Amino acid sequence: MVNEMIITSKAFGIVFSIKAEAGKEKNHVLVIIPKHARIPHSGTYQISTKQSDQRSVKIELMEQADGTVEPSEKMEDYNALGSGIIDGLPPNLPAGTPVHIRFNLYEDGILSVVIICSGKECHIKTHVSRERKGGIDKISGLTVR
Repeated sequence: MVNEMIITSKAFGIVFSIKAEAGKEKNHVLVIIPKHARIPHSGTYQISTKQSDQRSVKIELMEQADGTVEPSEKMEDYNALGSGIIDGLPPNLPAGTPVHIRFNLYEDGILSVVIICSGKECHIKTHVSRERKGGIDKISGLTVR
């Protein structure tokens, strides 16, 4: 008997900015679910609120581009899946409050993004439909809710 294992053919992450030379910000991709991760798979990363009383977080979802072999943070190695604003952070949070971003990738292709802040969860869900052709996964549809 052979045990089959389902793995993801691409990495998934979010866009983040870091301060570069002369105070300019440069965008990179932070991988939360690595390529070849066993599915189902979860990954979590901690960010912080930028300002006091911040009530939402903008998330830009990224997927590793076809043909990208090595792990990378470079924007050109990824395709945008979509973005969403997650509302409902608790009021009166000070700047610098930890916010956890959790990705859950399920066997049915649902990528669930959960924001956890001060014990409260807010969700967006992304469904990526895939079609198998010649051993390569192709995106055929996407909805961000």
